[in-house]
Amino acid sequence: MVSRWWHAAVAAVVKRFRASGEQSRSRWLDPLPVVGLLIIGIFGWLIIFGDQGLLTWRALSNTQADLSRDETRLTEKVHALELEIERLEDPYYLEPIIRRELGYVRPGETVFQFPEDDQ
Repeated sequence: MVSRWWHAAVAAVVKRFRASGEQSRSRWLDPLPVVGLLIIGIFGWLIIFGDQGLLTWRALSNTQADLSRDETRLTEKVHALELEIERLEDPYYLEPIIRRELGYVRPGETVFQFPEDDQ
């Protein structure tokens, strides 16, 4: 049934096309090419500027690259902090830090403090 309808529709279009051989009627005013160009234009605009278009894709790609670099940097920082925590458990590493930061001295030591030059 569909094939009969399809053949009848195609035959009608072909008959109309052959009958419209008038030169006064412009081919550009035929609605089929105008509608076709309009549809192609809309799809082209959506492909470039749409919500899932090329511009959005490029922005998301740049964001992904930035986040990947941040992740690498933060992973390295976490690793360095884990090493620092591990070293802080060693008393030979911790002693100079405590002496410098908190001003601790061993019994019997004398500390000399000199004023800093403000030059």
